[in-house]
Amino acid sequence: MARIRKHRIKWQVPYRDPVTKKERSAGVFTRESDASKQRRAIEYRLQTGEWIDPELRPTAYCDWAARWLPTKANLKPMTLERCTATRETSLRPRVRSASDE
Repeated sequence: MARIRKHRIKWQVPYRDPVTKKERSAGVFTRESDASKQRRAIEYRLQTGEWIDPELRPTAYCDWAARWLPTKANLKPMTLERCTATRETSLRPRVRSASDE
């Protein structure tokens, strides 16, 4: 379950991840009332099964590609540079304009 903890001058909402059983933070808030709202929301999602692992949430393609491309060790430096440039000049502007609509 989630709880509220005072962290210096702010309020933190830690909760236990149901999958990994590790403690995660649902955010840091300046007001205790905001932290309390977040705690209730996290507990509701955990109890109803609506909770989604933050690592598995949808990711924009450009953000995913930016993380994935450097992991391709078999690419030559020039290929990596060309792919990165194509992503930044061609793909990113189109994806941004499509998501803005």
